[in-house]
Amino acid sequence: MKIDDVCHLQRNTFLISSSGLHFVCKLHLKDWRLEAIESCLNLLGNQSTKLTFAFPSLLFKDTSHSTSISVFSYVEGIPLASERAPLLYSDFCSIAREIESIPLRALSFPELTFYDELCSEIVHVCQSDRFLHSFLPRAQSGIPHPVLSLAHGDFSYQNILLSPAGSLKQYSIIDWEYCGLCYQGFDYAWLSTLAHHAGWISLADISSPSDNHLHFMYLGYLRLIYRLRSVSRRTEVHMLHELKVLSDFRDFLIFFGMPEAQYF
Repeated sequence: MKIDDVCHLQRNTFLISSSGLHFVCKLHLKDWRLEAIESCLNLLGNQSTKLTFAFPSLLFKDTSHSTSISVFSYVEGIPLASERAPLLYSDFCSIAREIESIPLRALSFPELTFYDELCSEIVHVCQSDRFLHSFLPRAQSGIPHPVLSLAHGDFSYQNILLSPAGSLKQYSIIDWEYCGLCYQGFDYAWLSTLAHHAGWISLADISSPSDNHLHFMYLGYLRLIYRLRSVSRRTEVHMLHELKVLSDFRDFLIFFGMPEAQYF
């Protein structure tokens, strides 16, 4: 394939242009992550006629080097404007539940690899901070209802596109880099965490949350803190953002009557 142009999109992601066509290339430091993506997308492909959303296809992979390479089909779509995203929240919740309801037959990658990595990140950030250490016991407690399901892993507004006019599917879900086996409710709870943090929903809008939902939202706030602290060059903006996350976390704990609220 003759490459005409390469554009760096973010982190390990590049947009490649070749003969008028576009492709998305990703670099992976861990082979199991590429294995998980391939298995998930194959599983979605087997269900594609039943699903209400579009998704990319894995076209090529190379695991012969220290950094694995994958190339995906380019999914056309319109990024969600911040003022419109809150109006579509119920649609996104439905898609999150749709993903987790996909039968897990023929899923071949190691169980819970993504979730185990996430938990180790949260343990790391909590153990390295005297204040956050107080939140570790609940984070390490067992899942209330440990039912395995498929998860996108980073089901956020940034990874949901509005499909172009005339498309068969209204939405396209992109960036399956963190997909894998998880527990029911994970994607929905992560979406709720981000929506509350952005001010698009109130905690009162989360009606009758399950025990899993509350547990994963709890982990979600700690995940946000980990991401902010993992930035190589932290600025005042990052620190202010972290204060906002902590404030939202406190409100969450108070609203749902969790004893960890006393640590604020």
